[in-house]
Amino acid sequence: MKLPKSDKAIVDTLAFNPLMSIYRLCKETGYSTGTIPNSLQRLSSQNLVEKTEKGYALTFIGLMKFFLNHFEDPNFGSQQIKEIIQKYSGIMDYPLFTLHKEFEKWLGEKYYEYYIPASYLTNLQFESRIEIVWLETPLRRGEPMAIGVNRTQLVFEKASLEKEWQHAYTIAFFSLIKNIKPSNNPKINKFIKDVFKTEIQNRKRQMEDLENIIKTLTL
Repeated sequence: MKLPKSDKAIVDTLAFNPLMSIYRLCKETGYSTGTIPNSLQRLSSQNLVEKTEKGYALTFIGLMKFFLNHFEDPNFGSQQIKEIIQKYSGIMDYPLFTLHKEFEKWLGEKYYEYYIPASYLTNLQFESRIEIVWLETPLRRGEPMAIGVNRTQLVFEKASLEKEWQHAYTIAFFSLIKNIKPSNNPKINKFIKDVFKTEIQNRKRQMEDLENIIKTLTL
């Protein structure tokens, strides 16, 4: 993910110090009050940064992109990831974060080592995904198509996309650790079961859709 220098400075700062104001970001990054708001707007439009009541923070997608940028960084490891997760566990209602103490007790320090490879697999999944949009009327070559999206719909879609990333990341994370000893923690076990039940339901729907297409297109 190639970002302008000011955008990268914000992402790097918010990764370790979430819930910052524009004033604090200016002070920490050294960029002006004219540059920082423009960068925040760009990052927000890419679903990498969000504004909360207490200040700006990275979104879940923003965190995953940040981890991905350190995929080949030998100086970035478990200790830095642990620091980040501890801070974001109080911001995001995501069990892999909020249960970080329980996960660490189960997996040890290796728990944090899985974050970057799981972020790589998740990013790969979304980068290679092709969205198909069904239209009620056929398009003719040369005709413009106008699509209107209201603010409420846009907010909903951003929240939905965050959930998609969280779900995909969770599947990738647990797929990486599938050969270790089972967990005996009730909270972790419930989380795992809920996630994979959802994944199974999603795949069943996909299979049903494919079967319906076959029935529609063949005699």
